[in-house]
Amino acid sequence: MSFFELLEKKVALFPSFTQILSQSEIWFKSHEHSISAIGAFGTWAAVVVAIWLANKTSKPRLQVYVDKRIDIPSEAQVGGTVNWDLCQDVVGVNLTNKGQVRVFISYWSFHWGFPWCSFGAMQNPSYPDFRAKEIALEPGQSAAITLINDIDKHKENIKEFCRLSKIPFYLRRFITLKVYASDGTVFIGKYGKSYKKEFF
Repeated sequence: MSFFELLEKKVALFPSFTQILSQSEIWFKSHEHSISAIGAFGTWAAVVVAIWLANKTSKPRLQVYVDKRIDIPSEAQVGGTVNWDLCQDVVGVNLTNKGQVRVFISYWSFHWGFPWCSFGAMQNPSYPDFRAKEIALEPGQSAAITLINDIDKHKENIKEFCRLSKIPFYLRRFITLKVYASDGTVFIGKYGKSYKKEFF
């Protein structure tokens, strides 16, 4: 048997392109409803993903970090040294815009409360004073705020807040700091180790 005869035999084992098309048509016709259902599901999934992405990009995302830190005022910095006697412990809040839209924070945005309690208390920042113009954070921008400049007074206020909320003092660790954006979105602060050690 010559090479070409052998090649013709091997080729004959495989279906022709026309046969493949014919078999494909038969298969598609017998599974017409299943294919339509898969197509409809694919369209629905694409719409859901598009809505989810649009909502994700348009929704404000703010990271709120609360911790105790040392405030070094300008007068405490003389040359290359720091006069630590002029420094004090404060409660600071770092706000970082993690989203893709601008976030506005007003002077009256900071509120303490228990998650399960309707009673709450508004905390006005100590520094800076931005009552006249709210803070505008562009995507990726951060702002540092001194929320409390009297640590001992804050401890007393926590006790009083628990009493007014009718919550046992040992549950004080569940107090949350909520930050309200100007559009009404609420962000929950995350406490740092120094704050937890000092107050909880």
